[in-house]
Amino acid sequence: MIWDIVIAVAAAFCQLVTALLGWRITMNPLNPNDPKQRKKRMLYHAMFVSAGLFGVAFIGLAAYRTPRERAHFMFETGATYLGQSSAPSWASGTGERRAEFMMIDKPLAFNVWHENIGPGVASEVKIYKATFVEPEISPISENDSLAQFEEMKAVEPPKSLGTVIKGQRGYATASGPVLSPEDYNNLVYGRRVVYVIAELSYTSQAAR
Repeated sequence: MIWDIVIAVAAAFCQLVTALLGWRITMNPLNPNDPKQRKKRMLYHAMFVSAGLFGVAFIGLAAYRTPRERAHFMFETGATYLGQSSAPSWASGTGERRAEFMMIDKPLAFNVWHENIGPGVASEVKIYKATFVEPEISPISENDSLAQFEEMKAVEPPKSLGTVIKGQRGYATASGPVLSPEDYNNLVYGRRVVYVIAELSYTSQAAR
């Protein structure tokens, strides 16, 4: 993105230089028969041609980069553990089988689905992901989850997804703490909440 801006500004600057040179020559014409002004006239000609050529080059570079579209990702979360119901919810199942997408004595986990919905190809795709349990939905809980997420990123390597083409869909599992019976009940009855955080990085063709 930054290089697209730099190229556009450089092309505009070249146009400004040629316009100023043309205005300068028009308002203050140089006598071609005057030896003292001959070198100045040649310098103006050289600057005018150089600025024009650079402007054409920058415009051509911008046109070359335009077809190289960027990749764009769409995200959604889904259950990792599936019970008998096909649409997991907090009320799925009966009795102790409610909220079947959470398992006691297993890590709290959700699948983070990603899909490249842009026209470009994403390469060197990597994703960090994690699930956290917090007391409530609040800025404090959000900041605490993000702080834990940053600490995790410093010690755990990201999952490599390789190259993702247009329309390609996949997922990575964001795991959290192992659920005790107390944790399970706290989540089912709303005494605790879940934060699922994922960060995906990639190199797009247009960014090269």
